[in-house]
Amino acid sequence: MIFLICVPITFSHVGLLSGIFDNNICYTLGKASFSLYIGHIFWIKSLEKFFPSYSFEKRLIVLFICVTSTAVIIMKISDLIRKVMPSVIARTKKLMIKL
Repeated sequence: MIFLICVPITFSHVGLLSGIFDNNICYTLGKASFSLYIGHIFWIKSLEKFFPSYSFEKRLIVLFICVTSTAVIIMKISDLIRKVMPSVIARTKKLMIKL
């Protein structure tokens, strides 16, 4: 229920804290967090299989590097798709709004 109320307020650009959260830093953090969310599970599940002889500390370092790299790659691919295919994105948005 709280989510149902907070999302429209956040994206309306009107509110007490809109000036704090409506900037490039917050948008970049949002894009990065989504990319991290998409890419982290594969590495968490697979790292022990790829590096069985590594200690937990070494695997944690490798995990950080792999997850960060994957997040950057996902963000770059997303930016490329937005630049190359804006008409497809616009049609997809219209389709989603109609549903």
